[in-house]
Formats: sequence, structure tokens, C-alpha cells
Amino acid sequence: MIAFRARRPSAGKAGVISLPDGTGQMVVAVFIKKSDLPFAARERAIANIGRAVYDFFLFADTP
Repeated sequence: MIAFRARRPSAGKAGVISLPDGTGQMVVAVFIKKSDLPFAARERAIANIGRAVYDFFLFADTP
């Protein structure tokens, strides 16, 4: 048996984002490691990344 104890817990999420107007889907995976920030702050950073991906496609100029 291997014992492991994390000194700084990590945070991670993976999900599928449905793009605006049914233009497709994007798979996003984010992992934060060795951060001194509180867990809530790391979760907020992950949520902001997902929002940035969605907004990129929402506001992108289409030819």
C-alpha cells in the first residue's frame, strides 16, 4: 500500500461546454496544482476559464 498526503490540495474539473447557437461543443479540462490560494479561489479560477472559453466563441467574429 502506498501512502500519500498532499501538502497543498489541488483542484480540477473537466466538462463539456455547449457553444452558442448550437455551433458545437468544447471539452475543457483544468487542473490547478500546488497553489497557496484557498480552495474557493481555485474553483473560481477554474470557473473563469470555462467562462472565457464560452465568451470567446460567443463574441468571436464569424466570416
